[in-house]
Amino acid sequence: MSFLCFACRAQYKTKTALTNHRRSCGASQALHKKSLQELNKRGFRRFPRTSSIEQRKERIELQNTRLSLSRSRDAEGPVESVTGPSRLRLLADELPEESGGSSSNPQETIEELPESRSRVGRQRRPPKLPKDFIPYGRTRGLPKHIPIPAKVPPVTRLSTPSDADSHDAPPDSENVPMDETSKNAKDDPPAYYETLPDKFGVVRCYPVRPRTNPEDLITLDDLCDAPTLMKSSRSRHSQSSAPSGFRKRLEKEQTNPFTPFNNATEFLFIDWKETGSSLKTVPECQRVVDLMENPDFNVEDLRGFNVAQALDKLDGTSILGDAFDPEDGWRIGHVDISLPCERVKNKSEEDALTLRVDGIHYRKLTHIITEAFKDPSAENFHYVPFREYWRRERHSQADSGLFTSDTSTTSDTGDSDYDFHSSSSSSRQPTCEDVPDDDDDEDIRDEDDDGAEYIRMYSEIYNSDAMLEEDAKLRAQPRNPDDGPEVEYAIAALLAYSDSTRLANFGKASLWPIYIFFGNQSKYYRGKPSCFAAHHLAYLPTLPDDFQDFYQLWFGEPASEATLRFCRRELFQGVWLLLLDEDFMHAYVHGILIRCADGVLRRLFPRFFCYLADYPEKVLIACIRFLAQCPCPRCYIQMKYVPALATTVDFQRRKHIRVDNKDVQALIELTRRWIFEGGISAGSKKIMKRLESTSLLPHRSAFSTRLAKYGLNVYALLVPDLLHAFELGVWKGTYTHLLRILYAQGQNTIQEFNARFRQVPTFGRDTIRRFRRNMSDEKGLAARDYEDILQCIIPVFEGLLPEPHNEIIMKLLFTLATWHALAKLRLHTEKTLAFFEDTTRLLGTQVRQFSKVTCASYETRELPREATARKRRAALTGKQGTETTGGSNDGTVRKLKYFNLETSKWHDLPDFVKAIREFGTTDNTSTEKGELEHRRPKSFWPLIHKGKHVAQIAKRQARQRKLNRIRDRLIQSSAITLGSAKRPRKKIRLDNKASVPPSQGPRTIRFEDSDPLPPTAPQLRYHISNETRYFVEIRQWLPDYARDPAYKGFMFDLKNHILMRLSGRSEYDNEMTFTDKQRASVRFESERLYQHKVLRVNYTTYDMRRAQDSINPRTHPFIMLYSPDPKSKHPYWYAQVIHIFHADVKRAKDQEFTRMDFLWVRWFGVDDSSPGGFKSQRLHSLGFIESTGDGPFGFVDPKYVIRACHLIPDFARGRTTELLGPSSIRKEDDDDEDWDGYYVNMHVDRDMFMRYLGGGVGHAESEELRAQEPPQLNSSEINSDASELEQPDEPQQKVDQTPGTGWDETIDAPDFDPGVDAEDEDEEDEGEPTLEDDDSDFVDEDEPEDDMQDPDKPEDTGQETDDDDLGPEDGEEELDDDEQDNYE
Repeated sequence: MSFLCFACRAQYKTKTALTNHRRSCGASQALHKKSLQELNKRGFRRFPRTSSIEQRKERIELQNTRLSLSRSRDAEGPVESVTGPSRLRLLADELPEESGGSSSNPQETIEELPESRSRVGRQRRPPKLPKDFIPYGRTRGLPKHIPIPAKVPPVTRLSTPSDADSHDAPPDSENVPMDETSKNAKDDPPAYYETLPDKFGVVRCYPVRPRTNPEDLITLDDLCDAPTLMKSSRSRHSQSSAPSGFRKRLEKEQTNPFTPFNNATEFLFIDWKETGSSLKTVPECQRVVDLMENPDFNVEDLRGFNVAQALDKLDGTSILGDAFDPEDGWRIGHVDISLPCERVKNKSEEDALTLRVDGIHYRKLTHIITEAFKDPSAENFHYVPFREYWRRERHSQADSGLFTSDTSTTSDTGDSDYDFHSSSSSSRQPTCEDVPDDDDDEDIRDEDDDGAEYIRMYSEIYNSDAMLEEDAKLRAQPRNPDDGPEVEYAIAALLAYSDSTRLANFGKASLWPIYIFFGNQSKYYRGKPSCFAAHHLAYLPTLPDDFQDFYQLWFGEPASEATLRFCRRELFQGVWLLLLDEDFMHAYVHGILIRCADGVLRRLFPRFFCYLADYPEKVLIACIRFLAQCPCPRCYIQMKYVPALATTVDFQRRKHIRVDNKDVQALIELTRRWIFEGGISAGSKKIMKRLESTSLLPHRSAFSTRLAKYGLNVYALLVPDLLHAFELGVWKGTYTHLLRILYAQGQNTIQEFNARFRQVPTFGRDTIRRFRRNMSDEKGLAARDYEDILQCIIPVFEGLLPEPHNEIIMKLLFTLATWHALAKLRLHTEKTLAFFEDTTRLLGTQVRQFSKVTCASYETRELPREATARKRRAALTGKQGTETTGGSNDGTVRKLKYFNLETSKWHDLPDFVKAIREFGTTDNTSTEKGELEHRRPKSFWPLIHKGKHVAQIAKRQARQRKLNRIRDRLIQSSAITLGSAKRPRKKIRLDNKASVPPSQGPRTIRFEDSDPLPPTAPQLRYHISNETRYFVEIRQWLPDYARDPAYKGFMFDLKNHILMRLSGRSEYDNEMTFTDKQRASVRFESERLYQHKVLRVNYTTYDMRRAQDSINPRTHPFIMLYSPDPKSKHPYWYAQVIHIFHADVKRAKDQEFTRMDFLWVRWFGVDDSSPGGFKSQRLHSLGFIESTGDGPFGFVDPKYVIRACHLIPDFARGRTTELLGPSSIRKEDDDDEDWDGYYVNMHVDRDMFMRYLGGGVGHAESEELRAQEPPQLNSSEINSDASELEQPDEPQQKVDQTPGTGWDETIDAPDFDPGVDAEDEDEEDEGEPTLEDDDSDFVDEDEPEDDMQDPDKPEDTGQETDDDDLGPEDGEEELDDDEQDNYE
């Protein structure tokens, strides 16, 4: 125990010694004098005669001023605790105890309450109370230059501004492209239209004036991600399955809202049939019960009802109306492909023999666009793109801390093309020149008049640079002369996705769908299958089964493998040519006139922004060779230069991008003439040699054929995919090689690795799930499982290898986890992107060091599962002579394996930052949403005949789409709500006298015990059940635990805590402690403490959404709180929740009892001997306070809890019995031991990561953390090996039209074979990727190595995961690693 002089920082063992010191301390007297001067400046005066209350207020203010002046003068930070382990300290000078009265102003209450003291007299301080910001209505209202539009049905039009009489043109015309005659205006309008900052400081800048603000339609329900957050009954995304209560409200309406059904009963019955599971599960049986109990369901209405006729009527109904017109539905078309043959010469390609492939199921793109923008969900579409900025106040950065660095990371800012302070206006219409050029624009802008900075934000497609650029091009074009001023011009942003998927766990049945998403819609809706945001465009066919018969009949010989591959690729391009038909091309050039869901008449111009696909699909679209010399579909970098990723020379090489120009098209035409007119094989050495320098293939891309003349570069559509490039590529390959190293280390290393993973605690409802029995087996792992492994592997791997390899791997794993967390962010700023770039450079340096030092020190061989899989593949292919090390041919001896950096996936990593700036965050461009949509056709598989499954899947998909449209129509009817009428739950209450037996004490409530907790209102800070069935008699059980060290001083601390909260505006001097008499005045109603099972804590995430954590003392007991000292080296306090209590309490003088919720916690201290953070590239280390120390236990007001946190044991340090003796608060399987330390898992989810990185836009409850700059990484480590990698590039071969001669005999990389067997040659195992939240489930059963380890990629086998592993069918609360995947 020590007492500190705030003035000179001297420490004394007793308070008397400190008092005597202060009398003679010159620094203390000077500080006191300065404090009085500071108070005088603020208007405080010391009067000789004042009331006791005034004196106490003055003394409190003087004490706070003295403390603030002392801390501002002394930058050394808080004093370390003398008691307890020397390696541990609780930040902010002292051990915490919660305080905070019932005042309406929590901050004011905290300042005026007396500071509590521990049992030995040490002064305590409460943690900082977080301010709760509700993300409701944060972006309402149109830009400040724009008046509120007058509602003129059916078209919403802007009224003429009252302050803009000088305008020559109506306001509506400012929304549209202008011809050259309209540019001769008198005055210039503002180059942007800016909204006022919302509560988070977010500002939007529009290039033109929008007509409507879609954000006005967003409610708090739309911003809630957790399934246990309360949602209104009118919410579109309610979890109910059928509308109810609308029969009586629709009786008076003349139209039939159930069309094509006759009544509500028929609709409810068909809706139940076509949705849900095909199995007789308990939830499905419950749906039947709910259907029967629905008040709108009448069995009499089903008399004479024919299900088949009702379904036929539904199939013939147009989704755009009630007419029986299937023109907007599925069609069946055909594609003709020209067949090449060796030694067969044709006059031209058109004269070659053609094969017609029938039975192609597709929908017209123009009909999909029309349907999507007329759908009621299109009310939330954004038609005018904008730039989004974060207006952040300037804050002085601390000299040192968790987030800051020695060198400031603030980017240089210059003059911006947008003038944030301009308010000029005129009739000149904005054109593309008004939009700043990307190369010249600074995204971190100058300060405004208040000294704030504007930081560019990236989140959606509609606020990306690509959308702004396309919008500027459109508005620079002349208007259609037939369009009136009420017609608004806008971009229809198309995102295409395609990938093959298996429909069953066994067999070869598959489907190859193409989905279309719209970038005008928010990604938070696009990721929810219940929103039907994925529009099924077509199902790609394969070559007919009798193709070889047809080919041999005409050419007299079967087609070679090269010919088959050529025809499959041609079929893929032919289908896209069918989709990009004349109607679409007319809409692409001239637009399509649509009355959108918001009532505005618009001319929409469809534009493709991204093609979402994995690597094999990308090379198919780009018409390049699979993993060839130039493997990237975006640039011409050579494979041998990939290991130099993220170096300066690497970024220079990436500037040689692929462009679909005339030279490329001419080269492809030349090789195609050789094939059809010269009779040369498509796989001949002559053709391959001619195309080798660019890795092209002799195929015309459909996008190039149709859209290249309008400026579309097909290669620019192929953005990197995070799921396949990193989670199933870079990280999966790195993890597999780490396992090889553990096997090479020998002893029991791999067993210890598995044992540690089994002890990693879970987190959230589904964020971190329980790990499998042996993680080294890698059996049945999905992409989300690999993500969980990355987030938790650092404490597991620590200490398993000797130095220096342990340190190298620890830093590499930390950087990989940090890179992945940055890549998964749903909201980026220029600050975080700059840190992302530095992290990518650091990752490149560390992975090369890992390969050069650690990998070279171990002789790594195949894992046991790899050897077994190789042996099985060899048996299936009939290759009995598989080469193995040691001369054995039975596959039991494992082959040598090496860590391979020459892969396309490592090359993709530096491109993510550029892609985020151009297209928004990675959840816009990831294939996760497409993989999630695969669940829909898979759910149809058990319900259909297995003959012509494609046609039946198309029909059932259309039915669900139409039923969803009818549901939307019913919801929008007057006062229609969602929700089925369920019987009220009968609450079984236990007799209050049957309390928990005293011999057991307040044990945690068991899983099977019921403690009902209804959905939580999102406006609440926390939520605890009102049940009183579980309680303990205070007088009975406390004496029984007198010897339990955890219960020592329990009532003493509890009564102090209660008195602090009941005091309100305290009448006690803050130098005083509570007396025994005051503690004796505390009364408990019935002398009981009521226990609870779960505490729910609501919080606002970094991306300004509402999320929730459930804290359960039995499973998820760890919490985090704000440190009260803003200058503390660590911003948080941590605790383990032992019990959740509430009690009805009062003081003796009070009239009524007051309910008080509180948590009994065990405090952690930060381990100073193991510093953590982004600079040290290690996780923060914690440890329990020793029971012999001061205040290892305490009580916390739940409103102080920020959220739950994930703590992983420090397995390397093991367990100990020294921190706490035998106690009943531990779990039964802990054997009266504690882990000697814990690591804070800062990478567990996106929001948690941003709380440590700093700069979260939505973290408005803590301005200090919100203002933190991302740290600067150690520049000496970044690209420290760059000089070794800077090799002179080979001369870039120019693409010309002269045929090449000669051929180098090299090993040919495998070609991608589109079709049912397309997955057999994927560079990773394309078994069946499926999603969960932001995670993706991908089963990897006995798969071979991908290109991460072995460039010679063999054929693979995949096995689909079970649907029970995928979470809820709907997926609303799934698309996010953090908050949305919180399923228990």
